[in-house]
Amino acid sequence: GPCYRGPMQIQGVLSEILTGGTLDEAAAEEVFEAILSGGVDDAQIGALLALSQSRGATVDVLVGAARVMRR
Repeated sequence: GPCYRGPMQIQGVLSEILTGGTLDEAAAEEVFEAILSGGVDDAQIGALLALSQSRGATVDVLVGAARVMRR
């Protein structure tokens, strides 16, 4: 998957997922870091959750999220 280094480009993440892409572990970590630090607005969080619900979470996303939450 693509790597989103630097400022989180959440619109790019949403576009990637909408077009059938998946997040790798590093990108998932960055997404959850941005969410937990307040860098993602409520509408974007809602869109990410809806897409995740409809597609199912991958192991990479779960591992990335868990790493961020353990910090």
